[in-house]
Amino acid sequence: MSTQHEELIAARAKKAYGNATTGDFRASEQCVVDLQSDASPIARAWSLALAAQRWHAEPSHSDLPTHASLEQFVDATPKTRAAAALACAEASRAAILSHQLDELEAWTALQQRLTTDCGDPWAVTWSKLSSAWLALGQSDVARAEELVEQAQALASRDGIAPAVIEATALRALCAEAQGDVSEATALARRGSRMARTEDLPQWQYLANLVLARMRRLNGVPHLTTRILQPLFQAAPVQWHGWVAWEALMAGALPLSREIALDSAHDPSDQVRGLQQLLDAASRGESAAFSEAADRLVALDKVWSSRQRDVALALTAIDARRRVDDADGVLEAWCLGRETAPPNAIKGLCIDLQSDPGDPGPAAFVVCSSDDSQPRRVAGLGEPLIEADAQIPRLRGAPERTLSTIAAIALAGPQGVTRSQLFKTVYGFDYDPELHRDLFKVLVYRGRKELGDLGELKTVDDDTYAIQPSGTLVIPDPRCEQSLEDRVLRALARRGAQSARETAEENGLPLRSAQRALKHLVENGALVVERARNAVTYRVEDTTFSEPTKWS
Repeated sequence: MSTQHEELIAARAKKAYGNATTGDFRASEQCVVDLQSDASPIARAWSLALAAQRWHAEPSHSDLPTHASLEQFVDATPKTRAAAALACAEASRAAILSHQLDELEAWTALQQRLTTDCGDPWAVTWSKLSSAWLALGQSDVARAEELVEQAQALASRDGIAPAVIEATALRALCAEAQGDVSEATALARRGSRMARTEDLPQWQYLANLVLARMRRLNGVPHLTTRILQPLFQAAPVQWHGWVAWEALMAGALPLSREIALDSAHDPSDQVRGLQQLLDAASRGESAAFSEAADRLVALDKVWSSRQRDVALALTAIDARRRVDDADGVLEAWCLGRETAPPNAIKGLCIDLQSDPGDPGPAAFVVCSSDDSQPRRVAGLGEPLIEADAQIPRLRGAPERTLSTIAAIALAGPQGVTRSQLFKTVYGFDYDPELHRDLFKVLVYRGRKELGDLGELKTVDDDTYAIQPSGTLVIPDPRCEQSLEDRVLRALARRGAQSARETAEENGLPLRSAQRALKHLVENGALVVERARNAVTYRVEDTTFSEPTKWS
């Protein structure tokens, strides 16, 4: 085949490939038809690349290539290898969506062989991005960042907009892996705006999925669900496994159940395993929960971020699990050194489908008459404990009394001092002259509420402890959502509302609702909309466009 013929095929096919990134497959379809009558290696390679690209938009329309179908091009001309490398990049993307490290590893290795000295910027850029995804999945964040930087430079130089967006999403995930959720969120928002500006469907799905994850890790799982619901409705089925995973970790079990996954889109059973785990927890089925946990932990070659998610979920909802080897922030919360639930598990602490005005307990303290260490458990894990020991009578107790009992119980046999207990319940320091009688009432009510469920005893003149009669499960009001979180959650669920509607839905005084709304607007979480005499508030996330050029 002449060089001129090869160049003509490459030029036409590459233009069709570029058009298809925007969702316009008209040129691609005609190109594939014409290439089928050409037996040359470059025609076959481009046919595979264009078909694989179409699979991402419509999996029923075409197929992904096999390893064998692309390995035959390793010794072909540079232009043919570049086309085969793009087909390989599409197959790598499928492995990324399903979080299959072994598949991604195989495709990435083949991409590297195909792009050696091929000289094609698109092929080389996508190869580096595939390698970056692999490094990130294997917890090699430094290597991932290095590859992303190289790919981003190439993509910016050659105007490869989808690669710039993907590099931004990867930078967000790298920042998250290093614990910088603030930077990760800023990058995720930027990537979402880029994808919206360029109107690239596949990269809009990617950028918004990454943003949904960062919203959860920022402690606003209701905003995660707000992103995921329309994404589930818009994205092809290949994306549903990832959508379902983030929905599950955000506590949106009903949404995850709407997503029917089969082995083709969840080949390693990671998503279905997590769903079985959380479903079993919500139903209080201890045996099913343990089986699902064992299967998840035993999975081989699991993506690093999913390993972190599984470890967090198991520690947060399983009272039997040790916490001394958990994430440091989660350990501090479980053992009572911190009061607010860690952002990453807030979705496991609240029922996103419940009434925002009465969401139910976010967390419980579990203590026992045996030698086990008292600890907190996220709300989703309560049924697992109640299967053995139900303590319903404590649920109706006043919040301050429950906080007193929870704080003492969480301190364990060594107890908690009077000043520590007073401050954790009331939020200000104990003054013996001013608060002695108030403190006596606090302890009296705690003893009365406990009854025969345990003994609230004085360890010494200044320290108090609880000796439970059996396994004691105590709602901990100190872990409940803040007023602003409740308001934001209601608006994320309902859409635009006035201050009065927000107050009524959350059972708040109007002035309290107005103050919360004012703070949320000042912090950028809400925008104000004015129409005639009406003022409403709504959640806003990616509200403006941003080009994909880097300065």
